[in-house]
Amino acid sequence: KPIIVKYTSSPIHAGDPALVNGVRAFLGIEQNSWVVFTQGKLDVTIDLQKVLKIQSVSGCFLKVPVVNLEFPNNFDVSYSIDNKKFFKWGRLRIVPYEKTDIAETKLYSSSDKAINCRYIRVIANCKDVLAIDEIIVK
Repeated sequence: KPIIVKYTSSPIHAGDPALVNGVRAFLGIEQNSWVVFTQGKLDVTIDLQKVLKIQSVSGCFLKVPVVNLEFPNNFDVSYSIDNKKFFKWGRLRIVPYEKTDIAETKLYSSSDKAINCRYIRVIANCKDVLAIDEIIVK
């Protein structure tokens, strides 16, 4: 069964397929495979459709100051078996990914001991506009 993504915040641009399709977006917003949150808040729950063991959850974010796209101030990951009670999980690691004169990307990753879960909730916030290419669950 396909992964189901439920948004608490409202995205524009590419939407569900771009968030979990496994295809890496190129540097630059014009490609339209970035999922953009104009309120600066990403809040999504991913339903894996069955309980799976996971070791890490990552998100690739885009920063383009000229159009007010910013990196998040936080990247919080929590997990659940029943989609009711969520538990905060992982330690944050931020790795620079790509950079040009006008834009850059960074990979935000949360990992810890492997856990079993069906639902993963990811929350990230910034002061302006937030763009994410992919949520990667391993």
